[in-house]
Amino acid sequence: MATISPQAGSRYSQSNFGRRVRIMLAVVAVLFLSSSVVPHAMAAGKNWKGKWLKAKDDYEELAERKKPSRTGIFGIRLGSGITKALKNLDKAYDSVGGSEPDKAIRRYKAKLDVFTQKKDRYIGELNDEIRSETDKKLKRLLKSLKLTLESIGDAAESEYDDMVSFMARGERAFRQQDKKVDAAYKAARAFYKKVKGSKSVDHFNSEVAEVSSNLISALQAFNRSKVADDYSEWIDSNIDDFKPYARWRQRDYATDDTIRKIVKDYGNALKELKKNRDTIREQMLD
Repeated sequence: MATISPQAGSRYSQSNFGRRVRIMLAVVAVLFLSSSVVPHAMAAGKNWKGKWLKAKDDYEELAERKKPSRTGIFGIRLGSGITKALKNLDKAYDSVGGSEPDKAIRRYKAKLDVFTQKKDRYIGELNDEIRSETDKKLKRLLKSLKLTLESIGDAAESEYDDMVSFMARGERAFRQQDKKVDAAYKAARAFYKKVKGSKSVDHFNSEVAEVSSNLISALQAFNRSKVADDYSEWIDSNIDDFKPYARWRQRDYATDDTIRKIVKDYGNALKELKKNRDTIREQMLD
């Protein structure tokens, strides 16, 4: 069981607090501009908007209907606003690491708040659709759409945590690393729900390698951070479970005859990962 060392509390005047904020932002600026740290703006863009549009298009292709949306007067469909919010969030992310990182981080947080509000509202609408849907295939595809949106939200929040919290320790560090794994895990579950609901051979063969590689990368980063070092062998075993799927392009593709079993095996690998993560969380956050 991990032991979290409490930090000594201190009381500050308002002026001292403001000074601490300015110092923190200055240190963040140094970290972003230092050659020893890869600035966010110099890293590859996240393209969260693109991920959402693909998930939406996949849903509409496989479900053979438009994604759920509210209707206004005269039955006009109302957009969720998520695509625009993600476009702005992508742009804000790309600007972090410039000459004024403090402003860029505040701008990113503002765009993140807008997206989160629209995400939460639309997830509520999806939950209503999931509860009322009786067709199992459509229910799973709706869950896939929801999980994709949650995955994007977790990833965007994790990036914000990275921007403003550095040299984190103990429980805080664990939660931060765990959130990164959660983003990749939910993306994998979204993929699983989609292919389980549709039995689409084409979607499985074309997407499983990227989804699994991203999950493996997140798990490897989790182990490297040593926030739960006692359980690294568990995570290594989960990584091994997903390696065959990450190399899928080099293997025989799934066919109509084999897709059902292959998808079932993939789901079992996800279940095993969830079981290990639940146990680790229970021990680390007790």
